[in-house]
Amino acid sequence: MRYDPAGRARPGPGTPWHDSRAVTVAGARSPLEAAVCHELSASGYRPVPSGSDAPVLVIASELALPAGWLVSHYRRWQAARRRDDLIAAARLAHEHGTARLVALSSALLSGLSPGPGPGRPGNAPPEAALALAAEAAAQAFAGLGGTAVVLRLGWTYGDTDRHTRQILTAARRGWLLLDGPPGTRVPTVETSDAASAVVAALTAPAGVYYVTDGAPRTQRELGEAIAAAAGRDLHPLNDGGRRHGQLLGCARPADGAEFRAVTGWRPRFPDAAERLSQLCQAPGPAGSFSRPRRQEK
Repeated sequence: MRYDPAGRARPGPGTPWHDSRAVTVAGARSPLEAAVCHELSASGYRPVPSGSDAPVLVIASELALPAGWLVSHYRRWQAARRRDDLIAAARLAHEHGTARLVALSSALLSGLSPGPGPGRPGNAPPEAALALAAEAAAQAFAGLGGTAVVLRLGWTYGDTDRHTRQILTAARRGWLLLDGPPGTRVPTVETSDAASAVVAALTAPAGVYYVTDGAPRTQRELGEAIAAAAGRDLHPLNDGGRRHGQLLGCARPADGAEFRAVTGWRPRFPDAAERLSQLCQAPGPAGSFSRPRRQEK
């Protein structure tokens, strides 16, 4: 029999827990992790910190801000190390009786096989490299006989999300930071909706699910909504022959219909363009972007 630091007996695999509402939340410290803890508490669960023993383990990941090639190389190296740590944590959790693991991944991974099933990510952009580490932990946990649920979240935007703050701050200064072709549809889900999806995943069958608001807007539509809210024309960074970025620039089969059908989950914010417009009109922090110069005609 094993015991935790408080002297309580730890159940082995398959043994019921006394505190069935405890949920360990591990992974990246981020606004999404905070939102998940808030939603768990509001739903009657008891989130406990990383390293605690609980019947459920949630592994959060976070999209990094776009950066140059040197920082991107470092992020891939960092994600490889993080992958080993998360796999070890998943194995230890299973040994201590954890029965379910929910891994928060990203739908913004290129090279996915089509369809809603568990396609294997191929070439992940460095900004989403930590998402692959979370999926590797889920795969290891499932291999041990545990129930693993992977949620591939759309772009998790919101008033506390770093990407969203950067994009909206730049828009107030006249820049358009959406980095893909205008006609590309972007899978999205608001941060609080992503957190509520985690609660729904606590009772979902094992599998890989996309989680989005179900109505992906094109980058043109998102840009026009942000520009209207900012009250000015936006200068795109991808004009003049600049190559489109990876993170939001690739189409992905991520409508999220399967997850909604299986769990009954529904987003509170079904329209990303409308919600981003609301966030852009709200007071925000000053950014570090220079005002774009007026082009000579």
